[in-house]
Amino acid sequence: MTELVPTADTPDLSVLKALAGLTPAEIAFCRRLMHGDSVTDAAEQLGIAVETARTRLKSSSRKRRHRGKAS
Repeated sequence: MTELVPTADTPDLSVLKALAGLTPAEIAFCRRLMHGDSVTDAAEQLGIAVETARTRLKSSSRKRRHRGKAS
């Protein structure tokens, strides 16, 4: 598994845990996408199935939309 650590070019997304309720796995996936990976590439880098990656994408999107409406 290749996980990106925050750098000047890759922001620390841990704030998403508090703001959007994302899990560490969802944050790691989002970090890969922000780095420019496709869903398939992110899945491969994280050692998960593509369908699992798609589920994480849907889940994180749903959580962000839900939190946005609650504000």
